[in-house]
Amino acid sequence: MTALLILLALVGGIWSAVFVLRGSLSQGCLLFLFTIACLGLRTVNLGLGAFELGHAVLAILLIAYFVQQQRGLTANLPMTAADWSLLAFLALITITTFDQPSVGFTPPMMMLPHFRWAVGWMTPAMLYWIARQSVWSERQTKMLLATMTLFGVYLSVTGVLEILRVTPLIWPAYIGDPSIDTHFGRARGPLLDSVASGFMTSVCLVGAWLLWPRLSSLGRMCLAALTPIFLAALYFTYTRSIWIGALSALTILLSVQLPRHWRGWFVAASVMAAMLGGLVLKSDLEGFKRDTSSEGTRVSAALRPPVAYVSWLMFQDHPILGCGLGRYSFDKNDYLSDRSSDLRLEMARGMMHHNLFLSILVDTGLVGFSLIMFVLWRWTRDAWRLWSDVAAPAWARTLALLYLCVLAIFVSNAMFHDVSHTKLCHMIFFTVAGCCSAAVGQWRSMVAAPKPIFLDVAVQGHRQPPRNAVGRT
Repeated sequence: MTALLILLALVGGIWSAVFVLRGSLSQGCLLFLFTIACLGLRTVNLGLGAFELGHAVLAILLIAYFVQQQRGLTANLPMTAADWSLLAFLALITITTFDQPSVGFTPPMMMLPHFRWAVGWMTPAMLYWIARQSVWSERQTKMLLATMTLFGVYLSVTGVLEILRVTPLIWPAYIGDPSIDTHFGRARGPLLDSVASGFMTSVCLVGAWLLWPRLSSLGRMCLAALTPIFLAALYFTYTRSIWIGALSALTILLSVQLPRHWRGWFVAASVMAAMLGGLVLKSDLEGFKRDTSSEGTRVSAALRPPVAYVSWLMFQDHPILGCGLGRYSFDKNDYLSDRSSDLRLEMARGMMHHNLFLSILVDTGLVGFSLIMFVLWRWTRDAWRLWSDVAAPAWARTLALLYLCVLAIFVSNAMFHDVSHTKLCHMIFFTVAGCCSAAVGQWRSMVAAPKPIFLDVAVQGHRQPPRNAVGRT
């Protein structure tokens, strides 16, 4: 066993050295995301406490970035207004995280402010910067979409197998373990979280359909056959925000790819269908049965008003800089005795936030909320401008469209969940934002680059002959 570990370490060291010197940083970001999702402590336990294989992959990725940056293999794009705003936000949450009083009990890991700081914001920001400084091309974009498609096939097939209880074919095996009751009975994926699994599957479905124009006829047939499995896996998450996000992204994807004279009709029909479906199926959507019961689903929906009201009370007490990153979970109990409302505030005891934007407002106040909203606005504005620029390369416009679709998925889920608690939702979104920002920066550099202007130059009263005319009389 020791010899095998030494051999694996040697092979891993060689491949790591090759990746550091010449590897694709964008593919390295995807490898890190896959490692975090599927090769956590439940799958690969290195015997080093909380240290996971993903931490080692992230360290190698950072080393690769700095080495390739010194060798001139990165894009080296300048900082933008969105980057400076994001940097200011990170500085704010760093100060508020490490300048907090300690708590008198041991909360779950995901509730700790330091966990939120590291996993929810700092790691996604690092992935954003690495993806942003990567050199993109048609080949790199196709590799990105192909990798997302393959990962999406794995997630969707696994999700369907979970519902069918075909546990021998599920990998990692702990996904099908009923003794781990977190979201059991739903398509929860390797992170044992239906929101994270549905989020990743939705993003990968978008990537798969953006790959469609680049596939052969056989590839398109395979993708068309796999699409129902994607949709089934999304349905089996039994999570309303996942359904809304996936439908929103697919609507955007189809509407921008349809002929211009059909787009308005398609968008209008989609909005009307969503409104009518919401009215007709309102009771079913509020009380459908999932991992617990239909009553549990109704309680989950009824919990959101008390959480929002308590958040509003906390924001009123700390409107400028907030109460500190992650402090909601610890300070909210002081507000549950408020009787100025008919809401059952006690329902919020022991619960985390159910809205990312409201969480940012409570934790960081108007200053932090304004900074992060400015970042999202600039990313979205630049992506839309790049997609609308028909002169831009196809790969750059594809990355812009990918961001716009992933933004719809992100916002739909962030309105119902604080996705910074999970390990992957923020990381995926920031990585895609970095890809799009890189495409925007590279296209701007191409447009701003001085173009050669060929002028007739008179030398001693004669015009210089063109190069192909040298030697002719």
